[in-house]
Amino acid sequence: MEVRILKRKAPPDTPHGLKRRLAADLDRILPADAFAFALPDEDSAGSRAKKGLPGIVIVHRGRALGLELGRPGHHLNDDQRTIFPRLRAAGMRIEVARSFAEALSALSEMGLELNARESLSRQVAEIFRTAGRRACPRKS
Repeated sequence: MEVRILKRKAPPDTPHGLKRRLAADLDRILPADAFAFALPDEDSAGSRAKKGLPGIVIVHRGRALGLELGRPGHHLNDDQRTIFPRLRAAGMRIEVARSFAEALSALSEMGLELNARESLSRQVAEIFRTAGRRACPRKS
């Protein structure tokens, strides 16, 4: 008998869930000459593995781009407040997004030509998803 411990997936409205959703879509929405990867949030021991680096890193035409994902009211941690300015001084552009639509907007502002059809449909879906959450508050 084999026993496996399965980790629960993060809900889509948390930073971890948002990063998982965006990372899954990056191959479809980014241009062919861009390469992206998501950094792990925690290592197996439970400590921070990325220590202040942006959650998603994209390399495009010789440029390094970073995207940090958080929920509304999210503030950068101490490591990020120390490392982000150093990365920016080294030439990396870093943006912070708090929703899927904000993430797509930030990627466009960074000069990435997103697959318009895919990104537009995702933006519309995100707008309706967040509007539905506001209209129907969760029961306590």
